[in-house]
Amino acid sequence: MAPAAVAVLCFFAPGLVFAAEYTAEATYTKEGDRKADESGSVFDEKETRKFTFGYDHKTSYDFNVKLGYELSRAFEDKEEDFDTLTTDHSVKGEAKATWWSAASEWSQSITESDDPETDTEIDTTLKFEAKAEPKNDILPDAAFTYERSDETVDKAYEGAFEYKLLKDLVEFSLDAKKDTSTPRSPEEDKTDDRSFAATAKFKTDLGDAWKFDAEAKHQRDQGLTLDSDDRLLDKSDTLTNEAKAKLEFKTIEWVDFAVTQENKWDKDFMVEEPTEVSRKWEGEVKVSPKPSEFIDVKADYVYTLENKEGTDADTTTTSQGAGAELTYKPLDIVSLLFSYDWTYDHESPEDESSIRKRKDEYKLESEWKVWEDQIKFKATRNFSYEWENGDRTNTDVVWDFEGNLELKDIPGLELKPVYTVSADSGKESKWEVAAKYTIELGDVTKFSVDHKYSRTATYPEEEVNFIKREDDTKFALELKDFFKNMTAKAEYGHKASDESEDDAPPEFEYTLDLSYGWKALGIYDFAVDHGYTRNSTSEDKKSYDVSLSFPIYRDHLKFKFEYGFETQIEGEKNDSESYLVEVSGKF
Repeated sequence: MAPAAVAVLCFFAPGLVFAAEYTAEATYTKEGDRKADESGSVFDEKETRKFTFGYDHKTSYDFNVKLGYELSRAFEDKEEDFDTLTTDHSVKGEAKATWWSAASEWSQSITESDDPETDTEIDTTLKFEAKAEPKNDILPDAAFTYERSDETVDKAYEGAFEYKLLKDLVEFSLDAKKDTSTPRSPEEDKTDDRSFAATAKFKTDLGDAWKFDAEAKHQRDQGLTLDSDDRLLDKSDTLTNEAKAKLEFKTIEWVDFAVTQENKWDKDFMVEEPTEVSRKWEGEVKVSPKPSEFIDVKADYVYTLENKEGTDADTTTTSQGAGAELTYKPLDIVSLLFSYDWTYDHESPEDESSIRKRKDEYKLESEWKVWEDQIKFKATRNFSYEWENGDRTNTDVVWDFEGNLELKDIPGLELKPVYTVSADSGKESKWEVAAKYTIELGDVTKFSVDHKYSRTATYPEEEVNFIKREDDTKFALELKDFFKNMTAKAEYGHKASDESEDDAPPEFEYTLDLSYGWKALGIYDFAVDHGYTRNSTSEDKKSYDVSLSFPIYRDHLKFKFEYGFETQIEGEKNDSESYLVEVSGKF
């Protein structure tokens, strides 16, 4: 191109002079897996080559273009099955501006097999998506999606419009959608789904004490099923209208009132049934006075009345709910809480007996913090009662005791005892203790002990009582940078559980895990792991894992090697072995 032409191009299109960014990535991976038992061994290998190319160009006009290509070939060599070759490649493109964007993708997957009775499988997909979101309120938002595969052709259209007026007091919105799916086979049926929704909202504050919200919504949904000759086979057609309003007002700072009214109409045009109508009124009051610095009080009450018509059994439902909570904190170390919650539901179906349900819940809680918050204790008593049509159906009484010990003179020690007792139809008591102690010697050595023990006694009605015990203990020693860039960790664990009256021996498990890591010369990552497991429910096993990775040529290339081996210690032979070699590059 002549110098004059280049100068003219740069003057009229200065955004094009920005440099583009090119990226290229390549990866080669080889994996192997061997399994061996008394009958012999089976060895499978997989070799994968992957290449990716990308192009990204940004201009000064908020316009961005991206292109990408990806190719992947995976060959599986199976000892007891036919070999397969899978080739995947795709092309992607994207253009994005200030208020619109477009993206497309073409992909194809080819699977070939050595099996003479298996045909080559080819799956091809084409996708396209376009969106427009203008910044002003005059033009609507729009979106279009197209997807073509070997089975179907799918299209989706969507348009949305939103407009505000009267200083944002009123908001109108329209939303239209259309989704179609056309099978490539003439023997399958097409689908055509459509929906339209219109919404109007109004919101205002009437002074500092009053708030009013109102909303009306109209929605129509249709679904068509057509044969290959566009003859109608099935249809769905529904209409939903909703209207609701809410008035909130605050008489004084700690009192809130709210009244809500909702109406809903549902009509199914494909059935000869009346329109389903739902009308709902709800009133709510909340109070939160502050009698003193040490006392907090909260209370609320909700009343709901709902009528449903046009159904098989028209129903009137009355619901009430009330709650109160009192918190008293006479000292910094003591906190007392009392709460009560009550709900009552009365459902009256047409031509049927009414149903009345009630639930009462009480809670008493005391929390103490002593010795500069080093010792914490909390006791909770919960009562719950349920009735239906005047008869008590459930009673639940639970005691909870929880403690926490963290001594400043013994840093790293934490003790948490928990005791729970429930006195419902099947009484149960549970005692649980968790203790953890951590010692850190400078920045190098860290030792920790973590122990949990639980004992649960269950007393079911008309059944044999039983006790379940569980124990979990872990010891861990961790060394960090004990030599330059070297880490090591040893962890020993023991688990045991036993349940009385089951005529089964206790279950146990011992585990030992050792790991070592070294980043030699700041670039070579080397790691070794050894695991040993011995338990009473399955065969004992041990395993070894080794890995090495390092960059090559200024981090443009990276090499990774992994090897793992697991064997059964006793009994019949059952070994597994795997390896992975990977070389990847990014430019």
